[in-house]
Amino acid sequence: MTGRAEGIWFLLLMADRYMSLRLGLPFAVEDNNFSDPRGDALSKLNYIHVVVSGRIIARNLRMQRQGEPEYDETLKIDYSLKQVARSLPSDWWSFSSLHGLAAADVLEKTSTLSAQLTHHYLIVVLHQPYIVQSLVSPTTNEHVSYSKLVVCSVSREVLLRFLVIRSFHRGGSYFGFEEKACTAMCVLLLAHIDGHRLGQGNSLEHQRPQDLALVNNVLNLLEEMHVPNFEVEILKKLVGIEEQVADGANYSWMNKSDASLELTMPYFGTVCCVLMSPREQVIHQETSLPPSSDTAGLLDFLDMLEESPLFDQA
Repeated sequence: MTGRAEGIWFLLLMADRYMSLRLGLPFAVEDNNFSDPRGDALSKLNYIHVVVSGRIIARNLRMQRQGEPEYDETLKIDYSLKQVARSLPSDWWSFSSLHGLAAADVLEKTSTLSAQLTHHYLIVVLHQPYIVQSLVSPTTNEHVSYSKLVVCSVSREVLLRFLVIRSFHRGGSYFGFEEKACTAMCVLLLAHIDGHRLGQGNSLEHQRPQDLALVNNVLNLLEEMHVPNFEVEILKKLVGIEEQVADGANYSWMNKSDASLELTMPYFGTVCCVLMSPREQVIHQETSLPPSSDTAGLLDFLDMLEESPLFDQA
């Protein structure tokens, strides 16, 4: 296979795995023995991202079919992403505005920003199931606590780079960045919603004003670009729910038809957000049990999602 043919094949594999992650489907080509990239940092990172995407998809399918939490595999994938990040110079990860650069520099910087954004996005989707688990069935499991800590940081990194790229490249859809940004916003807001149940012990409260401003900036940019995206309306509702929860409202997260909001997770179906009535909130506060510390919470979460018609979409 010629160098050009190998490059095209690699791009097809990359697109296949990205679309599979977005749609909750198995990827088409399971072979990871495609040619190693050239020695430059960008090619190396893109190569690792294709491999890692396949591992995340395979993990999701096992979680879906077997109902196991897959913590060990999640931590192994997480570690591989840490290692590839450490293999690159620290200044490679810096970024700044694309405005005022020469055309050739814009192309180079955009490619780098795209790889950085994708790197952080993969960490978001790696830990996303455990964030929703914590909402459905609160837990003190150390793996879930780690996921919540990680996902807030990487979601911010996705959104910051999205703003830099899309404030310059305004036309049309661009490498699926809108969908990646929407996923990051959703997970970040869910983490804040989950954090509010801790009251004064909510460490995320310190970052909340900046995070909400960041989310609003991204939503405003999407609207200015007139990019068709139904997820924007869902995220606006989620922003409102986060504000209500911050003010003391309680929501239940379950599979229910009369929901205030429905969130669809690729591979895991739909989880519904339902505002509790005043009476339900009193009962909830009186009967709340301490969060579990084992894997039962995730198993309950997967059982609940299994009832969704979208659960077996793959």
